[in-house]
Amino acid sequence: MKGDMPVQNITLLADANCSAKRYYAVKVAADGQFEVAGAGDNAIGILQNTPEAGQAGQIMCLGVSYAVYGGIVTAGQNLKADAAGKLVTAGGTDAVVAVALESGVENDIHPVVLVTRTACGVAGISAGYTTLAFPVTLSEMDNVAIVTNYVPGFAGQIVKTAYVANVPTTDAADSNFTITPSVVGVGNVTGGVVTLDVGAAGTDPDTKGKVINGTAITATNTFTNVQGITLTVNNTSNAFADGTGTVLVTLKVTA
Repeated sequence: MKGDMPVQNITLLADANCSAKRYYAVKVAADGQFEVAGAGDNAIGILQNTPEAGQAGQIMCLGVSYAVYGGIVTAGQNLKADAAGKLVTAGGTDAVVAVALESGVENDIHPVVLVTRTACGVAGISAGYTTLAFPVTLSEMDNVAIVTNYVPGFAGQIVKTAYVANVPTTDAADSNFTITPSVVGVGNVTGGVVTLDVGAAGTDPDTKGKVINGTAITATNTFTNVQGITLTVNNTSNAFADGTGTVLVTLKVTA
């Protein structure tokens, strides 16, 4: 996978010289500025530029960002910050920063999906929220799985789904499909269906930044720490010709 896909960036002032820390994990410092994250710290995202002390840093909190690896990483693994702010494999009680999209070794730079939750795996956290972001190309979403059996590693619930248009579709045909979340071993979530439908009010991904929310989730959305999540596409009419976006899945952490 090449490139990155920002969904949400924030700007904070650098607490120290970060001119050599582009694509490192960063955290909020005690003075409200940012600094490079240390081992197990609650990182808020990945630094996108090279600010010196007192200069503005662009931090991606949600989306797909490049990141510097601090060791051997396998695609699909949860990642945390190491002592230098690089991303390494996270364990069951670590603060998860991102999910690896590509395998690599120390000092490699690869794209990762930011999960936005700063402490979803830390012992003692009994509840909280994290949002998973899955970039998609609409022309490739023809009765496929966007993600199959992704195991978050904690017990929780799927509480919200949405689609954000990044590159609007120009398709004038009656193109549409639905995205349905499910819990492996349980079945489809009751609700949470995201519909993209050209020409339909509210569900046409024809404007950059447009948010199309899934239906209300009411049941069969609970998963354990070993159960996975799957997102499937059902193309009910013509396939899309163009357009890209990001599918967002919000999880409530219960244990």
